[in-house]
Amino acid sequence: MQRTVHVIFTTHWDREWIQSFEQYRYRLVRLMDKLLDILEREPELIFVADGQTIMLEDYLAIRPEQEARLRGLAQAGRLVFGPWYVLSDQFLECDEAMVRNLLVGRAIADGYGGAMREGYVPDSFGSLAVLPAVLNGFGIRSANLGRGSQTGRERRDEHLFRWRWQDGSEVLALDIGYGNGLALSYPDIWGNIAHHPATAKTAARAAEDIISQQGAGFPTRALYASAGVDHMELRPGMSAILDNLNAGGEHLFISSTPERFLDAARAEIASQSIELESVTGEMRGDLRSPMALQGVLSTDVRLKQANRAAELLLTRLFEPLNVAAWGCAYDHHAVLQRAWRLLLACHPHDSICASCDDNTMDDIHARVRQVRELGAIASERLLHELLPETPASPATRPAVALFNGLPNRGVDAFDLLIRVPERLSAPAYALKDESGAPVGALWPLAQRQMDLESYYALDKDLIRMANKAAAPERADDSVYTLCRAEGVLDFGACSGFRTFTLAPFEECAPAHSASDTHIENDLLALDVAADGQLTLTRKADGRSAGGLGWFEDLADAGNTYDYLRLTGDAPRYSWREARVTRRLLRCDALACELQVILDWDLPARLEGWTWPERRIWPPAQVPGRRSDEFVHHCIATTYRLRPGLERLEAVTTFANRAVNHRLRLGFSLNERQPYITGAHFAALERAWPDAADPYPTRPLVDYLLLGNGLLFASAGLYECEARALPAGGEVLVTLCRSIDCIGIAAGVNYEDVRNPLALGAHEIRYALAFVDTSARAAQAAAAYLSSLLGHACALPLAQARPDLPAELLSLSSPALVFSACKRSERNDGVIIRFWNIGG
Repeated sequence: MQRTVHVIFTTHWDREWIQSFEQYRYRLVRLMDKLLDILEREPELIFVADGQTIMLEDYLAIRPEQEARLRGLAQAGRLVFGPWYVLSDQFLECDEAMVRNLLVGRAIADGYGGAMREGYVPDSFGSLAVLPAVLNGFGIRSANLGRGSQTGRERRDEHLFRWRWQDGSEVLALDIGYGNGLALSYPDIWGNIAHHPATAKTAARAAEDIISQQGAGFPTRALYASAGVDHMELRPGMSAILDNLNAGGEHLFISSTPERFLDAARAEIASQSIELESVTGEMRGDLRSPMALQGVLSTDVRLKQANRAAELLLTRLFEPLNVAAWGCAYDHHAVLQRAWRLLLACHPHDSICASCDDNTMDDIHARVRQVRELGAIASERLLHELLPETPASPATRPAVALFNGLPNRGVDAFDLLIRVPERLSAPAYALKDESGAPVGALWPLAQRQMDLESYYALDKDLIRMANKAAAPERADDSVYTLCRAEGVLDFGACSGFRTFTLAPFEECAPAHSASDTHIENDLLALDVAADGQLTLTRKADGRSAGGLGWFEDLADAGNTYDYLRLTGDAPRYSWREARVTRRLLRCDALACELQVILDWDLPARLEGWTWPERRIWPPAQVPGRRSDEFVHHCIATTYRLRPGLERLEAVTTFANRAVNHRLRLGFSLNERQPYITGAHFAALERAWPDAADPYPTRPLVDYLLLGNGLLFASAGLYECEARALPAGGEVLVTLCRSIDCIGIAAGVNYEDVRNPLALGAHEIRYALAFVDTSARAAQAAAAYLSSLLGHACALPLAQARPDLPAELLSLSSPALVFSACKRSERNDGVIIRFWNIGG
């Protein structure tokens, strides 16, 4: 049978990795300069730019004079970009960021002949269960992935399969990413590229291997051969290589694209009624074909936390506020677009996975911080400029406005800084809602004069601006009073604005008793045992969960890509080893707080192995032992209960001083039931992993719902593991992986990684609650993780800005989970996106 071999000339382009972005851009410019010359000399060739469009931006920033050549080749179908802006790690880029990734990629490619309509994810460390639905939403009906393909009960020999999601979405999928036809353009990846040009002989041998070894895996005449690997430049003379292969006449070799191959395969499958296997779910491998590289979920947790905070700031606050302010304030649409592109540029898989060298990681952290700073100043200024700051009369007491961008928030706490544009003299004020009922309190913290720098300063920075102290002679309306506002409020089903009046503050006695071991509110009670473990009880029905909030420490002999357990190492548990101190910090009408301090000595490092042994990947047995030297760790957790709020809030801080270990937060369960993890546009029910699973950790996004209805919510912790015990089990969430090398998966293994992003201070914020459904879990986690924004204005909002919609968006069904409320990409309409967590 004559086969048609679709040869995809490509490169896999890591924007930054074991070299910095600017060093890789230097290489990219050289690659693109040579590529343009080759494509113009060899008109039969097509080049696929790794499914990304950010390569266009990076190249044209250095070579703007080449835009016309790029555009001409792209519009002729010879140079193919998109559909993505960047090739991200899907599990570490939130669902909304994934959609924006495609939106931006498509928009850029539209100016260059249009994006490739194929879900090209050749090197993601696994793929999302919902990806077929997302791709279908962009009109994309095919995809190819290079990692994590499931094999089912029996090993699947075919490279083509149908990949479906629960809503009926489907793509024709190929389980080959890139590089399987490497020798057609570069015979030896480890050889010197200058001294090993492709020849007709090596290409003929490679072509024979593709047809004989991979041909049986394709039920179609069409075969797939990707000629390109990481950062590889297109070699000149590929047209002659293809002509030589075609001279024999037995098989046809054509320069092609992944989209063209899958379109040809789909046509054959339809015309010949070929049956393909259907697969549903995540592409993260299985027991027959386990996928490594799972450790990236917890490498550099602080980067993951900062990135998730930036995503939440943009989607749950800045974008909805920009919709509410349409026509009423300065247009921030361009600022939002800049923020998203800057954040997406942090999502290439090696970047957000934190598998880069130290200097590059510093750069990535800086970019994420820039997004958060830009989002913070823009959203604060937007709200401040919506609300009049000049008092209606000297006797008028200002009102306080809160903006909530999350519909179906329900009862939730607020605890934030609010700027009042006048001098406040009382030590505290009561906050009252529209009906006159008290909902919280406002405490003045500092006063600053109104000048240009104060006007544009972030609220949190006004406290630090000691040189901006208000001069006594300045008028009251020329002074900002920075205040802390705290309370609990029923936000109902609508997002939008709420206004509160200030009234004299009356100190109230706490409604419940508290001690160094017990706090409670009207809904929950927390007890802390002598070993630091928690028992949380729901008063309404007596439901109780014990054995919560302990810590496990294990040696980690791995690297940025993979956790590797030390042979013979036994877990260390805080409840067994740590010295525990418990103390009541606060008990008043607004909150009760109890702190638990664990003093715990942990081994400083690993000993007894050599670097050559660590280069064996993955090792069957990891030698060595934990050191006899111990370093002290103080793990302090503050637990808070607020009246009227059915949620326990926790803040854990510690300074990591050890390397080669993994610290996790644990929860004990009396029985093993399926548990649920938050996912992208989904809540995924997960079974307890098989004991033979070499990679038992699983991804989560924002929350974890245990079998007893206990909800754990936190932003930026992406790795959990359910571990069976003789009686019941335990679920653990990774807080920190402290490792000392990048790993052999990078092709190099730096021996001296200073690991600055695991050592030092960490802060983990999380919440626990009891919920009855997945929908309630998703909504409760969203409420806890979504920030509010506040500012004072001269009058209640209805009087001050009657043109401003007090109510923005309401989702009436409890099964609908909010995803986005934003202006459209063209800034000519509003996009509302939500998803159904129900049946």
